[in-house]
Amino acid sequence: MSDLRFASSNPPAALVRLRDAREHQPSPARSRAAAKRRSRTILDPRTPAERDRDRILYSSAFRRLGQVTQVVGTTEIQLFHNRLTHSLKVAQIGRRLAERLVRTTSHKRLVTAGWIDPDVVEAACLAHDIGHPPFGHIAEQELQRCLGRYRVDSFEGNAQSFRIVTKLAVRSTSEPGLNLTRATLRAILKYPWDYRDRAHLPKSLSKWGAYASERNQLSHALQGYSGKLPAAEARLMDWADDVTYAVHDVEDFYRAGLIPLDRLANSRIERRNFLNYLRQRLPGQEPRLTRALDDVAGAIFPSKPYSGSRSDRAFVHDIASAMITRYMQAVTLDSNGEVLIDPDSQTEVSVLKQLTWMYVIDDPALASIQTGYRKVVRELFAELKLMCDRAWTSYQDWARLPTQLRNSVSIGRADLRGSGKTPINTNRIGARAAADYIASLTEAQAIDLYLRLTGGEFRGSVFERWIRR
Repeated sequence: MSDLRFASSNPPAALVRLRDAREHQPSPARSRAAAKRRSRTILDPRTPAERDRDRILYSSAFRRLGQVTQVVGTTEIQLFHNRLTHSLKVAQIGRRLAERLVRTTSHKRLVTAGWIDPDVVEAACLAHDIGHPPFGHIAEQELQRCLGRYRVDSFEGNAQSFRIVTKLAVRSTSEPGLNLTRATLRAILKYPWDYRDRAHLPKSLSKWGAYASERNQLSHALQGYSGKLPAAEARLMDWADDVTYAVHDVEDFYRAGLIPLDRLANSRIERRNFLNYLRQRLPGQEPRLTRALDDVAGAIFPSKPYSGSRSDRAFVHDIASAMITRYMQAVTLDSNGEVLIDPDSQTEVSVLKQLTWMYVIDDPALASIQTGYRKVVRELFAELKLMCDRAWTSYQDWARLPTQLRNSVSIGRADLRGSGKTPINTNRIGARAAADYIASLTEAQAIDLYLRLTGGEFRGSVFERWIRR
């Protein structure tokens, strides 16, 4: 571990070995040519966590996020964050959170926490959204409905991210996924249990971090970890995501004139309307919500609408910086190695996130577009599932499947064989493959493919190469 990053001494060797372990070990050289190539390779000075971070950054799954919605569509003329810029800022905040903790926390507490490595946190932050489908959370909900009839593990963006980094992503022909270290996999697991285990958890923890098909990978990630779950690095990733969502989405929509921060600062009526909305969305927390709104409105909300002037632009940067600093300082590591976040700060971040819900996501204009996106996802799933069904009995239909869809079918078949289930349920394999494929598309690709499969007027060439992949 580099002295540049860590003010405290390095973790114990046994902990390093546990954290740096990868599921798949390098295979022996298969030819003299491979050995010769390795002999010319300069010794890699990066730590295992740094390699993880770079593998995620250079993956096609991460690059896809540049054309995936954060809140509003990626085709908007107004400049908004997309999933890629969101993820980059989550990674920056997550890294700074981790660096701050390792500078200010005793070696003993870091060891108790299982250690905190800024590169691991940054890698997890980069990976946290790569499984989210085009069109945001409405597509996730629609895929859950589509998969419900096939008795598979539904759809969950977090579990899809874990499936991608452990199985679907490609960096080598000799091993599936990105073959990340145990530490990074654990940091990605905001919900460190699989779909079936969630039934034993409170309703508030109804999400899950892995499908049953990745149960072995989940066990590998959690092996040897005796601390409280989720792990400290996963908690930092999650808080960085919350802070980024709250701060930068509010910044976007204040600039666009959609979130009236000035009226919330000056108008009792506007504030009362928003508080009524908060009571419905977050019941039972009225005194804390009122206090949190008063605190953030008084401290950082502007007193006038955004005009785009130089002074307004500087002010927006100032309030974003002030909020990020405020919420980074809310994080500590206790003597049990658990990440603690100031409850008042958590409430404030919840309030800021609800601003986007009330003034943007629940706006009828956006809701009407989302109805169309739901139809795209629903009908695209049906067509892809039908293509998979036909491919089981016809080599010609199999050859017509996009390469990546064929790969998902093959992976699904291997998953069921590995689980010992016979006969193989082709319905489930096709359903999961269709969901995998949709989750790999950009929004433009999803719309283009939908129009092709349903007889609509598409814009590209008949022989678009991306469809063949």
